[in-house]
Amino acid sequence: LANAVGASGKVYLTVPAGQAGTGIVQFELQGRTVELRAVTRESAELPTGTAVLVVAVDPTGETVEVVPTSSIEALS
Repeated sequence: LANAVGASGKVYLTVPAGQAGTGIVQFELQGRTVELRAVTRESAELPTGTAVLVVAVDPTGETVEVVPTSSIEALS
């Protein structure tokens, strides 16, 4: 899953704000679509359909940290 960092995808099940719980994201990894649990440090939840970018992978390899791509675009 180390290759997941930098991958873009979409929220499948709402990701709660402030790492208060996990949601599910879908993205392409090594030529296939995967679904993984996801957390975010954002102050607002990420609803279903939100475009996201994977920024970290949990050491257990079971959960990814995501940010909305809109927050990255705002920095540009």
